[in-house]
Amino acid sequence: MANQAQRPTYIAYMLRLWREDTTTCRGTLENPHTGERYAFATAEALFLFLRAQVAAMAVTPEPAADDEQSILVE
Repeated sequence: MANQAQRPTYIAYMLRLWREDTTTCRGTLENPHTGERYAFATAEALFLFLRAQVAAMAVTPEPAADDEQSILVE
């Protein structure tokens, strides 16, 4: 097979959250392997980023006919 980009099977982040005031929650994520940091002005933006990371990792395997545990239920 040609050299295809593989989806990661493991991602780690150091999560930091803090309040700027009574209504604003800010956060950062830092990749401990690379030192790369992501800053978020809102909790919603942070959650959207994490959802995108999970979606990028998603693999939809074909469930085995006799293996009920291989079926993902959302």
